[in-house]
Amino acid sequence: MPSNPERPEHPASGTAYTEVEGLSFGQRIWKYKLHYFIVFPPLALLFALQVWPLIMGVLIALKDYNLFKGIAGSEWVGLGNFSALFDRPEFIRLLGNTVSINLSHMLLTGIGALVLALALAAVRPRWLRGALETLLLLPFFVPLTVVAALMVYVFSPSQAPFFAVETPLLLQADAFRSAIVLLRTALVWGVPVALALTAIGIRHAAAEAQPQLPGGYLRLTLLPALRAVAAFMLIQLTLLLAEPLDLMQVLVNPMVYETADTLGLYAFRTGIITAEFSIGAAAQVLQSVVQLVLVALVYLLLRGLLRRDLVRPRADAGAEAIRGRGGAAGTTIGSLIALLPAALVLFGLYVLFIHPWLAGIDTGPAAQSELSGLLGGAMLRYGLLYALAAVLFMALTALLAYPLTARRLPGRALYVCGLLLALGLGTHPLGEYLMLRELTGLRPAALVMTGLFNLAAVFVLAGVFNRRCDERKRAHEASGRGELHAFFTLFLPQTWRTLLALGALHFVTLWSGLMRPLTFLPDPEQAPPMLLLYQSIHGQQESIWPMLQACIWVSLPPLVLFLLLRRWIVSETLLSQWRRF
Repeated sequence: MPSNPERPEHPASGTAYTEVEGLSFGQRIWKYKLHYFIVFPPLALLFALQVWPLIMGVLIALKDYNLFKGIAGSEWVGLGNFSALFDRPEFIRLLGNTVSINLSHMLLTGIGALVLALALAAVRPRWLRGALETLLLLPFFVPLTVVAALMVYVFSPSQAPFFAVETPLLLQADAFRSAIVLLRTALVWGVPVALALTAIGIRHAAAEAQPQLPGGYLRLTLLPALRAVAAFMLIQLTLLLAEPLDLMQVLVNPMVYETADTLGLYAFRTGIITAEFSIGAAAQVLQSVVQLVLVALVYLLLRGLLRRDLVRPRADAGAEAIRGRGGAAGTTIGSLIALLPAALVLFGLYVLFIHPWLAGIDTGPAAQSELSGLLGGAMLRYGLLYALAAVLFMALTALLAYPLTARRLPGRALYVCGLLLALGLGTHPLGEYLMLRELTGLRPAALVMTGLFNLAAVFVLAGVFNRRCDERKRAHEASGRGELHAFFTLFLPQTWRTLLALGALHFVTLWSGLMRPLTFLPDPEQAPPMLLLYQSIHGQQESIWPMLQACIWVSLPPLVLFLLLRRWIVSETLLSQWRRF
């Protein structure tokens, strides 16, 4: 879910707003003509790459789709496919598993994040608090396919490196669901902790600037942390019928379908694997509709809270502003509470980067496989392709966000509603597949283009600018200078750090993605690094080394990017990754 780009509570009293209000509707359209001009190309591209596949998916869900007849030639059945989906004996189980796993994950994440945030807020040394916060965020940047591969390795009956495994955990239906919930929680814990620490820091900074305001632990620490964690849990609620398919696709197997098979996995299997296109499309449309309703409700509930508590009014008014008031005792207790999750993260990093070199695994020429020869070229090729896509993404995001900074822009409310509609409905993977399946030679480019937009980032970028520069923007308007001048001299200079962080996060999303490559690029010669790793997990390998080696190499780019841009990858930019929560 994005942060809200609405007006701050204390707008300037300059003449710009009054001047614009005095203009007629037509005069305001002329004044803001640049905004209509710059959003047309991105909106056209958005329609072609996201909206049109969604329309295709809805039509397929309403027809008895025949691949050879196409959408136009297939018979109309209305809601028949939805009735057929609901009548299938496994549907209730799929729905129950999906909701149960997601709600358990949401509750566990919220409770754990609140405890950790309050513990870290008591830590006085900024460097220690910052180091622990960064450590908790690291798992969020490890590709889910890598996490799944390490789970397969650690709990393998024949190759388990640390303890004997008699009955594989990944084949036990009762234990599997709990393991998935715990694993997902450990991967995202750091995000709500960062959000809560930012909210606490904003309150501490405000208290220092205005000492006359009421203080105390309740107002300055506990309530901001509660609001931030509650906001995160509500954002998670919008994904009630979704799940991290990159993780689930690797780990879920027929032995655990009873407790872990989900609606998203079922839609992929029926729509792509078994070619029951209409049933798979119906399942994906159901997910989109529920998500849209929940996104709209959560946006209305959180728009003020997100702006006030999660977007910093200035760069140094976040977690850096926290004044740990617990003294030596608070620092000790807070550090000890954070020690367990921090130790788990360190253990995971040890398993990923150090253990393979110390475990006596054969790493010589005999242990190499075809994967070793393909991986280097794939990393270079797709690294450049994804970097180019990230640059294009940043340009499109800036163009789409800029109209949200014009308070009196005619049609602004309609524009916001349209973006929210596209954000809530999301993508339709089956529609994308059927639209692009004939582009055999261009599939790598098509793979990148279908993942080119993240509308949450548009709201985040506009929200950050409006929170920090609203008065300056209105003063600029009062000076009589045009919107193009403001774009290059105010908007971009004030948002380039946020935009760069959003671009880095988008690169990480593209690099770490599995499901789109799995759908579009089954050929190993065209496969990106993550798909090569997936194929090694499910392939017959004489040695475990190629898979572990691939895990090391494909994990490095996202982790290095995060560490390099850690100062700018903060709570508000992390909100753009809401679909991964």
